[in-house]
Amino acid sequence: MHDILRGVTSRLSVGVATAIVTTVVVAGGLAYAAQTENVPNNSVTTAKIANGAVTSAKIRDNTIRAGDLALSVRNQLGVPGPAGPPGPAGPPGPAGAAARFAFVAASSVGATLITGSGVSAVSRVGVGVYSVTFANSIAFCGKIATLTDNAGGVAQTGQITAEATGPNAVWVRTFNSAGAPADRLVGDGFTVMVLC
Repeated sequence: MHDILRGVTSRLSVGVATAIVTTVVVAGGLAYAAQTENVPNNSVTTAKIANGAVTSAKIRDNTIRAGDLALSVRNQLGVPGPAGPPGPAGPPGPAGAAARFAFVAASSVGATLITGSGVSAVSRVGVGVYSVTFANSIAFCGKIATLTDNAGGVAQTGQITAEATGPNAVWVRTFNSAGAPADRLVGDGFTVMVLC
């Protein structure tokens, strides 16, 4: 029986010892946590803070107000002064893009420039195909064309396109309302505009 009690006692001693050690460790951790979380107000003074310990990264945003700063610091912040005089004018910008255009009387008889800007020549190339040549490059410009009546009446119905045929030339193609290439009637024509 003595052997049985010794075995139980030795197992009980290890279990009890383990429980005691665990209790002490847990209690010590709780005591430490309780001590650090319950810091009384105003108990941390300037003398207890090491120089350089409080940095801007450790201060929560929008928590310091002007009243929290020393008067000498507030005086250094000051109020914005009046605006200074205007600076010198900058260099002129690039010239704006002038619209180049051609208002053309176009028919089976030929093509004639009525008015325009930046146009050096117009001509009839074939049935419903007219060439407009501009004085300068229009390589990277947008082209817009519309059918017109140059005699003050109503323009003949139809379709129109404009396509670049060189660095400074546009072919204007006119079609009847069915989509077949067709010249404009005498007294009709087109306007083509180039925007760069």
